[in-house]
Amino acid sequence: MTAPMESAEELRRTIRRFNGSVIYEQLQGLATKHVAASDVFTALPYDVARAEHDLTVTSLEPVPLGIDFVREVLTKAYPAWESVILSSFAERTDLINELVNRIRHDRTSFSLILAHERIEDVAYVMAVLLVILSEKIPYEQLIESFHIVISSIVRTMGAYDVSAVDILRSAGWVHFSFPRTESVRKSGFDADLIRSSNRLMRLELSSVGFAIKAVAAPGSVDLVFNLPDRVLRRWPQELRDRHRKVLIQPVTQGTADLIRGYALPVAGAFSGHRDFCEPGRLTYVDSLADVHRLMEWIADTRFGAMRIPTYYHPERGLFEKAVNLFNRWQS
Repeated sequence: MTAPMESAEELRRTIRRFNGSVIYEQLQGLATKHVAASDVFTALPYDVARAEHDLTVTSLEPVPLGIDFVREVLTKAYPAWESVILSSFAERTDLINELVNRIRHDRTSFSLILAHERIEDVAYVMAVLLVILSEKIPYEQLIESFHIVISSIVRTMGAYDVSAVDILRSAGWVHFSFPRTESVRKSGFDADLIRSSNRLMRLELSSVGFAIKAVAAPGSVDLVFNLPDRVLRRWPQELRDRHRKVLIQPVTQGTADLIRGYALPVAGAFSGHRDFCEPGRLTYVDSLADVHRLMEWIADTRFGAMRIPTYYHPERGLFEKAVNLFNRWQS
């Protein structure tokens, strides 16, 4: 017999059982590698007065700071956004027209789905799409429809002397998840906390009407494997790239449920090395297998653009075997 669905308040009661400051420290530990690898992010001290530091808050409404603010932050964070991301969408007038029609008329929700080299990639694409669409639809209307789903580790991150979450809220609603990735599993978070937090977030997101959801579908950044430096430093860059391996982590059933409906896959790389962006086509997805196919397209497209071997293994067992194989290869 299926257990009855818990209410939002019941889920919050479960979350309140956990010490917020202790969980925050654990999340901040996971964020360390992203902060260290970024020129944008900093560690944000725990502040009980901040809404995003309250674990029972899994969704935050937009804060309209204006499209010029969004452009300014994009330029600071990723100066090539116009030449790489905006230009790739601008070439797809058919796609932009279809998205505008969905927003203005038929109100059919859709999801942007990406894999990501870095945690900020999905925010870049969402913000650029917001800039493009704001030429046809008022910014204040758009941000009420945009919903970005991000890892809870972003709660602990700052950017440009403010909370990273505050910046994201200038582009739409922000929803926090506990992605079921290897790093989260290894960090020892209680299963009830993960389950209750994710259910509350999905319950709140499902209550909205029309939504443009931006989701890093694998829930974690790609895994990159390289031969030892003593080998690579003797090789030209092109040869180094051909001997790099990238693994995109498999999408879970929970994420597939979240993006069920129309999805727009976007392949891209924005780290400063062979940057590119290629939007796919709006595709109806009704199962985890459908999402896997879109992720395989993203991996193939990235390989075609960057010439760096990129793999997506839908099954967790095959993915873990690949991780073990590549770890031995790079040692």
